[in-house]
Amino acid sequence: DVYKRQVSTQSTGECSGLTTLDLGPLSQVTMVEGGFLEGCSGLTILDLSPLSQVTEVQWSFLERCSGLATLDLGPLTQVTKVLWSFLERCSGLATLDLGPLTQVTKVLWSFLERCSGLPKLDLSPLSGVTVVQQSFLAGCSGLTTLDLSPLSQVTEVHESFLKGCSG
Repeated sequence: DVYKRQVSTQSTGECSGLTTLDLGPLSQVTMVEGGFLEGCSGLTILDLSPLSQVTEVQWSFLERCSGLATLDLGPLTQVTKVLWSFLERCSGLATLDLGPLTQVTKVLWSFLERCSGLPKLDLSPLSGVTVVQQSFLAGCSGLTTLDLSPLSQVTEVHESFLKGCSG
């Protein structure tokens, strides 16, 4: 019954052999936490549509899903908190539209850490964010320009914010 509302620790973690995954049965989930699809590097396409009810994403949501070249965050419009390693090490991503994340007010630990394939990133949708903690964009060495002005509401920034953004 709890899985109708929440997907928790090690649900599918380390499933690097998966090439496709239908999230359809998870349409009632409101919280995703604990290594949801961590290490699923074989996935090249992922439809997040069934997760449209999710309001909170915690711990390694798609960490190390390096096979994803694009990802539509469109269904995540209800999300208000993104905690710990949201898309960390998704180095295959060449573009990412954060537009659907306009409700997010808190971003904790390794939001897009080591997403080295991203040449640009529009942070405008994160204009409501007040707290940014450890390694926000650390290691995003592909970034050549970055406008931080949308983060004008931020009152707290923790270590390694942009560490290793050598581009």
